Amino acid sequence: MLLRRITKHVTEQNWFAVLIDFLIVVVGVFIGIQIGNWNDSRLDYQSYIQAHDRMIQEANDNIKITEHTLDKILPYINTFKKAIDDIRSCRDDEASVKRINDAMNMLTLTIENEIQNNAINQMTTSESLLEQQNQKHRLQYLEYATYLQSRIEWSVSVSNKMEARSDELHPYLDYGSKLQKDGEFWESKRNIILSVEPKVACQDDSFRKLLYRWESGHDYQIGLMKDVITKTEEFLIHHTNTFKMENRP
Repeated sequence: MLLRRITKHVTEQNWFAVLIDFLIVVVGVFIGIQIGNWNDSRLDYQSYIQAHDRMIQEANDNIKITEHTLDKILPYINTFKKAIDDIRSCRDDEASVKRINDAMNMLTLTIENEIQNNAINQMTTSESLLEQQNQKHRLQYLEYATYLQSRIEWSVSVSNKMEARSDELHPYLDYGSKLQKDGEFWESKRNIILSVEPKVACQDDSFRKLLYRWESGHDYQIGLMKDVITKTEEFLIHHTNTFKMENRP
């Protein structure tokens, strides 16, 4: 209809009307482009908010998972440390022997810090998300992502070394009966027991070093976990409030 009207005005040489029609077309196209750009910007912002919320949820999940892992592993570590004291003191009473044998079963146990970093990595690598970030938040995300990645790599490296060592059973250790649960045998798991008297084992440097290596490796992992909790809590405190003020409508 607009095209017919323009054609009519040109035929009638009504140049003022042609100019008005032309301006209507230009303004209409401009408004359409602006609305499209506004829609795209709104969708990009919504995607950024969703990605940010996933990152915050991931950080909170990392705290919860790490705290849960610590709650599970610390009692075992404490038992192992007591067994080391028993070995160092060459104790051979019934309670000490039980603690020592309980500790021997832990020598095949290795732990890793189960940190998730997919959401924070997306915030630091996605071009569309980076465009939505101010310089302050961009640096915060990158610093936290770099920190998490380094802790993941350190944890995996230590765990791999410990796992490789756990495959080598010390001459003073032996496999005992299969472990039981609810009266049924576990097919793939056996007790590891001390096959010599504690007074013999306590005199052997290689045996003591085996225990110390396990202890130090897990102390390192526990230190990493506690550090991740602290740094993640700091990240959430320092970042969340400023983000809400600067980005939420």
